[in-house]
Amino acid sequence: RLKAELEALFAESRRHFNLTRETTVVFLDEMNTSPAVELLKEVVTELRLDGKTLRPNSSQHATRVIGAINPDRKRSEKEIEHFRHMGLKNMAAGGRGGTAGSSLIDKVYRVHSSPS
Repeated sequence: RLKAELEALFAESRRHFNLTRETTVVFLDEMNTSPAVELLKEVVTELRLDGKTLRPNSSQHATRVIGAINPDRKRSEKEIEHFRHMGLKNMAAGGRGGTAGSSLIDKVYRVHSSPS
């Protein structure tokens, strides 16, 4: 679904550029919270989608893409204790109980590793 949405977005951006000569700026926020982080990385760094260019020669300046990622940040021990006091349990990424080192309760964001 994301791939189809991105294809449609870039197609509309090209149409808009061909009519107005105005550039569209696309901002992709929280890229590493999406399981499709590899796909988004390809769009931002290479302007490609599944290896296919998103910038044909006729519309070199139609679209600019900016991407942002969240830091892999842990909660403080005080925050973790507060959540435990409220009755929240450690949950491992797979949905099972886990240890503090593998739990989601100690994370501020659930992020996926950023591709190189």
